[in-house]
Amino acid sequence: MDNGSLLSLNVTMELKADGEDSEVPRGTDCSKLSETPVQSPETSAANESRHLHENLPARQIGTHSTAQKETELQTMPFSGEENTGDDDEESKARKLRTIKMNVGAICLVWVFTFTAYSGLQNLESSLNARVGTYSLAGITGGGFITCLLAPAVISKIGCKGALVISWVCLAVFVGANYYPRAYVLIPGAVVEGLATGRMWTAQGVYVTTCAFEYSQLTGEALDEVLSRMFGVFCMAFQSTQVWGNLISSVVLNKEQAAGHRDNSTAE
Repeated sequence: MDNGSLLSLNVTMELKADGEDSEVPRGTDCSKLSETPVQSPETSAANESRHLHENLPARQIGTHSTAQKETELQTMPFSGEENTGDDDEESKARKLRTIKMNVGAICLVWVFTFTAYSGLQNLESSLNARVGTYSLAGITGGGFITCLLAPAVISKIGCKGALVISWVCLAVFVGANYYPRAYVLIPGAVVEGLATGRMWTAQGVYVTTCAFEYSQLTGEALDEVLSRMFGVFCMAFQSTQVWGNLISSVVLNKEQAAGHRDNSTAE
């Protein structure tokens, strides 16, 4: 047996000893196989472990970099979220402004309507002796009835509808005083009286609703907002006595001065 055959036999035995099932293909140059060192399982495991330790810092750096990028993406504010916050603040400010305007509007309407009504009511029995007294009784009696029916009416037509109808009825009573006859003034007073209970009930619901919405938006206590808004409303309502009596005083003084001037001219 020559040296080449002995070498081939030696390589084949070493491969089988390593537990490999593969055989050397035919035609393989055994001299080249002998030059390639055959590693044992322990040597292969040691080499692989060394390779992993060499690449470990790079993998750790890559993992840390990826985690840092994910954290930055999660904490980065998006333009859409910023716009949403700005829109919410703008919407909140617009709602608060609308509530203030609604309370101011009802106070202003009350000033104009009750300036005329208060002046007439205070002088009704003086200007129209008997008919004026009956008209005041009609206003009080009508208000007594409608206070009981106001919740049912408001649930059907709403607060704004009830207020508008009540103001129209109040205008009817004011207009009836331009022709103060019993068949005109008393029915006008009854019509206004039937609107009184509905008007005051709707006003209370309207202001309370505005106060509740304002409290929800600002976080203030409801009782504080209620007391502030009703305080502003009552101030506007009580001022109507001043304006109504002031206008009545000016008108009556002018008539009295005109009467004295006519008397002096006749003499």
